[in-house]
Amino acid sequence: MDVVLIQPRLRFNRTPSRRASMPLGLMSVATPLDVAGYKVRIIDQRTEADWEKALLSELKAKPICVGVTAMTGPQIRWALKASEIVKRNSDVPVVWGGVHASLLPQQTLKNPYVDIVVQGEGEETFFELVSALGHKQAQDKVKGIWYKDGSEIKQTEPRPLIDLNKQAPLSYHLIDLKSHMMSMLGIDTAPFETSRGCPYNCAFCYNTAFGARRWRGLSAEETVSRIKRLVNDYGIRAVAFSDDNFFTDPNRAYQIFEGMIKQNLGIAWGKGDIRLDLLSKIDDDFLSLIERSGCLSLVIGIESGSQRIADVLRKDIDVSEIVPVNRRLAKYKMRPRYLFLVGTPGESETDLAKTTNLMLRLIEDNPKATVGVQIINPYPGTELFDLCLGNGLKAPQNLEEWANFTWANRRLDYPWLSPDRKKLLRMVSLCSYFLAKDNPYLFAEVSPFISLITKLYRPVAKKRTSGLHYRFFPEVKVAELLGYTGM
Repeated sequence: MDVVLIQPRLRFNRTPSRRASMPLGLMSVATPLDVAGYKVRIIDQRTEADWEKALLSELKAKPICVGVTAMTGPQIRWALKASEIVKRNSDVPVVWGGVHASLLPQQTLKNPYVDIVVQGEGEETFFELVSALGHKQAQDKVKGIWYKDGSEIKQTEPRPLIDLNKQAPLSYHLIDLKSHMMSMLGIDTAPFETSRGCPYNCAFCYNTAFGARRWRGLSAEETVSRIKRLVNDYGIRAVAFSDDNFFTDPNRAYQIFEGMIKQNLGIAWGKGDIRLDLLSKIDDDFLSLIERSGCLSLVIGIESGSQRIADVLRKDIDVSEIVPVNRRLAKYKMRPRYLFLVGTPGESETDLAKTTNLMLRLIEDNPKATVGVQIINPYPGTELFDLCLGNGLKAPQNLEEWANFTWANRRLDYPWLSPDRKKLLRMVSLCSYFLAKDNPYLFAEVSPFISLITKLYRPVAKKRTSGLHYRFFPEVKVAELLGYTGM
């Protein structure tokens, strides 16, 4: 094997799953190598119980390098474990990529198990790096990397953002498709990327630093062509758009939907991120086209029912617009999913009450609507991270500390949150999943008995949410035993 790529697990002490979402990041950097004739092996810790054995076996063949990706949080711990195995059993270079390493390349390289960091998009950078390493050439001519030169850390010239239309379609044969399908409303679904980046300035989003607020997309024609390939070559019947902001160019989106209908692809799609300000402007013709193209769900980030907090989070929306928009969406088949963030420094109980009241109203006005709430996780490089630092947050100083910086927020100690406020936020986060009459995102693939219990709990969740009752909250322990990880 020429190149080995590692997809880390997402949770602490979590055994392998029967299936997990596609490792799109690794597939993106693996595809150019595969097309050029390199032999690439993707080891997915999430689905492979014997991943350590597989890695040791591949090391015996002396690959050119081992590539590892990781998001901020628990993935880092698993990525470090894989990197340590490589360094203790071979002299093969370990290359880290992904969002976290890109945002903090120097700190990442201070770890003894990391040799090189690919900063930003990896398709062209990693390909050139593998070529240089394979031919024993100097690394300093490869754009877009940081590397160790003895005890010194060096950076090469930054690489411009790539043209997605010039990249080959993903090499899906590098993974087991059956074990990497999502479930969207009960349908096996393949994640599919049509664009990258986002031009907006949300305070909590890594894209402001990682993508420099620049958006790029496949052409509408190329998007439809690649979806058609998925249908014809792999039998895919549904796709989930994994873009940072799919609707950034509404005209392109319109053309994609028209193309999907004209090609008679007969597939469903969902998880299309769309902003509230755009939803409030598009006409019924556009919404009807979205529905006819096979849309199952739209994702709308509201973040807060308080305009003051929405402004702190740089959403640049008028929160009051969501109520009429939601009512308008009620006549269409697709399910709107509204996302909220709680726990922002300076958020008062009044602000939180505005959020919970809005959530309840959205659910009542549109029976197909669902809501999801997460406690904030300030990512490095974001305005929210700087705001949290100013409110007493201590920034991790190495990869091991960042591994505990989990989005599930069980190990975070936010100085601005009292113990009672943390309990209140956990209650709101959990109960939000039960507010909808039919929430397909809650406890997927469970027994009918558990499904019945969740329905019976709905009135309790509504009462807790409407009154912000959190003092006695044993439900959280039960939910965790059943697999709930969103708090």
